[in-house]
Amino acid sequence: MAILEIGIGSFIGTIFMSLFSYFMSDLVSEKLGEATLLNMLIENANNSSVNPIVGWIVHWLFGVFFSIISYVVFIYVAILPLWVTSVLTGALSGIIGIIGWLIMFYLHPRPPKLNFPLFFKQLFVAHILFALGAFLSFHIF
Repeated sequence: MAILEIGIGSFIGTIFMSLFSYFMSDLVSEKLGEATLLNMLIENANNSSVNPIVGWIVHWLFGVFFSIISYVVFIYVAILPLWVTSVLTGALSGIIGIIGWLIMFYLHPRPPKLNFPLFFKQLFVAHILFALGAFLSFHIF
């Protein structure tokens, strides 16, 4: 049962996060979508085109990782109201996500050119929305 809940949580959380990221991309005319940026990193490293689904799969797999953490918090640790736990967990995962992206950009031979402060700010908020979506799904299912 937990595997199904984690899978649904990662799917819903990734949808919440991605909708926000792509909304922000359109709003500010910058590439901020995580799946798009993952594809750009892969393509720039290999000098070849990659099927766009690859970025989505990689992004969802990261979502599974964060959903496992969120699920453990939801089941075993959460003592605060759902929305407070979601925001705190999302903020922590946002910091972890920012560190992860910083490492990927630093280690990459040709990272994409983008507005890094804007990307990291929206990424932080997107992780809070991810956690809200994941926790909401855990609560419903």
